[in-house]
Amino acid sequence: MKRLRASSAGIVRRARREADQFGRYFRGKPTLKPPYCVSKIAGALTHTLGGLEVNTEMRVLKEMARRSRTSSPAAATAIKMGRLAGIAAAKLVKG
Repeated sequence: MKRLRASSAGIVRRARREADQFGRYFRGKPTLKPPYCVSKIAGALTHTLGGLEVNTEMRVLKEMARRSRTSSPAAATAIKMGRLAGIAAAKLVKG
């Protein structure tokens, strides 16, 4: 509940065009209006249903062998895998 309250306070700050917790401003963006929706996203075992074979850093190990199938939960998976790929890319840049 503490995190939800902090997140809600952030929404109010952005609605007032104040800086968020990272010092960013969202001027020019539409004002958020209630009701707000919340979704809990948890880690889970995922697979690409026939897509690319990757390692834990999201490096492609094997090209797609057959057509893949995606579904609604694919968005959360894409976000998580994108984050992992970004972390791996940042490590490469840093050396």
